[in-house]
Amino acid sequence: MAEPSITYDRNELYRKLSEVQGYFAELRYIDTGLAYLEGKKSSWWQNTPVGPGVAYVQARFGTTFPFEKTYTVPVDYINLPWQDPRQEEIDEVTGHLQTLAKEANTWAATEIEAITSRIQPFTWPVGSMYESQCVEPVLGAHMTLYDEIRNDFGKLRHSLGNWSGEAAETFASGFYHPFEHTLRSQMQLLLALAGGIAAAKAIAESTQHSLMNVVHYTGEALRDQLQLSQAKAELARQEAVKNVMVIGGAALSVFGGILAGSGLWAMTMPTVAAGVGVAATTIPDGGWAALNLRGSTATDLLSSMSDAVGRVIRNDSAQHRNLSEDVEAALTRVNRIRDGSDGDDGRLIPMRPDIVSGVDGNDFRLP
Repeated sequence: MAEPSITYDRNELYRKLSEVQGYFAELRYIDTGLAYLEGKKSSWWQNTPVGPGVAYVQARFGTTFPFEKTYTVPVDYINLPWQDPRQEEIDEVTGHLQTLAKEANTWAATEIEAITSRIQPFTWPVGSMYESQCVEPVLGAHMTLYDEIRNDFGKLRHSLGNWSGEAAETFASGFYHPFEHTLRSQMQLLLALAGGIAAAKAIAESTQHSLMNVVHYTGEALRDQLQLSQAKAELARQEAVKNVMVIGGAALSVFGGILAGSGLWAMTMPTVAAGVGVAATTIPDGGWAALNLRGSTATDLLSSMSDAVGRVIRNDSAQHRNLSEDVEAALTRVNRIRDGSDGDDGRLIPMRPDIVSGVDGNDFRLP
C-alpha cells in the first residue's frame, strides 16, 4: 500500500530538501566511516597476543540518532614498555574520520544541489496562480460575452423582409442570422481554453505533490537507516522501503475527470469550476502510480531518489503530451469555423458584409 500523499508546499519542499541533505551527510559518514574502521581493524593484530594492555579507537557518529563505536587495539610491546606505539596510528585514524565527515557533507550538498536544480522548474507557479491569473480572467471574459441572443436579436425580421438583392442576402445569411451561433462559438472557445488551463493546473499540481512525496519519504527512509545504525552500530543494515505515490505516465490521466472523455470543446462552466480543484491537495485517483524508494546506504537511497525524480519528470511530460492531443483536437475545430460555418457552431469571426462594393463615407446609409 502506498504511503499517504503529502500536499505540496513550496517552502516546505525546500526546507525538507535541506533536512534530507543533512540526513544524507550523516548516513554517508556512517557508511564510509564504518567501512574504513572495519578495514583498519584487520591491521591491528587483534589475534596476536604480543603483550598486556590495549588501546582504543572511539568513533562518534550521527546527530539525529547519535551513537559511538569503540574498537579495541592490542598494544605492541616490541618497543620499550613505557612507549605507546599505537598512538600515532590512532591519531591517524581519528584524523581520517574527520576527513570522511567533511567529505560526506560535501557529497550530500553537491548531490542535493543537483536534484534541486532538476526539480526547480516544476516548483512554480503554484496552482493558485493558474486559477487567479488564468482561469478566472478567461471565465470573466466568457461572462462578458454571455447574452440572451435570439435569432432576431436586432428585431430586423420585418425590416429585412422589405430589403432584397445581393446586399440584403449577404447581410442576412453571412452576418445577421449566424450571429447567435458565432457568439456561442466564441463563448465555447473560452470555455475550452479555461478547461485546458484547468487540466494543465492538474498536471502541475500532481507533479508538485509527487516531488513532495519523493523528498518527504526519502527523508523517512534515511531516518530509518540512521535509527538502525544507532541500534546496531554495524555496516550491514536491513533495507528501507517506502512505497510512494507519483504522477502516472501516458496510460493514466490526472485530468481525465475534467474532460470526461468529451474533449475540450464540450467543456461547460460547472465542469471547469469542478476541474480547477481536482488536484489541489493530492494526485487524483486514476492519475497516480506507485514506486519504491529503497536502499540501506546513502548511495543506494540517493540513486533511488534520483530515479524517482526522473520518473516524475518523464511522467509530467507524458501527461502534457496527452493534453496536447486534446488541445490539437480543439484547435482543429476552431480552424474549421474560423472562416466557415460548421453545423451549429457558425463562424468564429463574424463576416463583414460587403453591402455595397466601393462605397465609403459618412453619407452612406441603408434604405
